[in-house]
Formats: sequence, C-alpha cells, structure tokens
Amino acid sequence: MGEGVVIKEKKAEFFLHREGDYRFIFSSRREIEKIGLRFGSGKGTYTAGMALFDLPFYQGETVREFEDGIIPLPAGYPYRRLHLYEINLNLKKKSSESMLINPFYFKIVPVKD
Repeated sequence: MGEGVVIKEKKAEFFLHREGDYRFIFSSRREIEKIGLRFGSGKGTYTAGMALFDLPFYQGETVREFEDGIIPLPAGYPYRRLHLYEINLNLKKKSSESMLINPFYFKIVPVKD
C-alpha cells in the first residue's frame, strides 16, 4: 500500500493519512457478487473517485461524513484457484484538517445475499 496507510487486516479497515491514488487488491476463493463500502472522514472534506479495475463507479464529495454503499462486482480476474479484484481510489483533501490526526477511513466487506 505504501506510506501513509494504517491497516486493520481482521476488519478490512484502512486509515489513509495522505491524499493521492490508492489501489486495493483483494482475493476470494469464491466469486464475490457484491461488496459493501464505508468511507469518509468525521472531520475533513474530500473529493473521491473510485473504479473497479478500470470501470468508474463513484465520483463525489464527503463533507465531515461517512458514506455507505453496496457495489455489484464484475467477474473477478481468475488466478490459480482465486478470484482477484481491484478497487482504485483517487483522494483529494479539500479542508485544512491534518490527515495524520484525522485520516480518511475506507472499509471493504463482502456482502452475502
């Protein structure tokens, strides 16, 4: 992931401490049909753009709030006995809060029907 990221692996939570581009690559033994996303910041204002592989699915702004959504996934990329997925996030900070103290929160979870 690079610099500026704190990860809580068991909960699939990411705390992003810098603006810029992020790539989240994850895999599953079974094909995932949908994922749940939670992202935002309780204190900052951000513009975020997201894409599944190269298919954009979100472009918007969060203003001191968290957003939740369920995203249908296209077929994953088959690799050995896994299905690989990629979410790209472009993050721009629009407020004066320090991201070291108030990071941008990003969480990915699979959704079962």
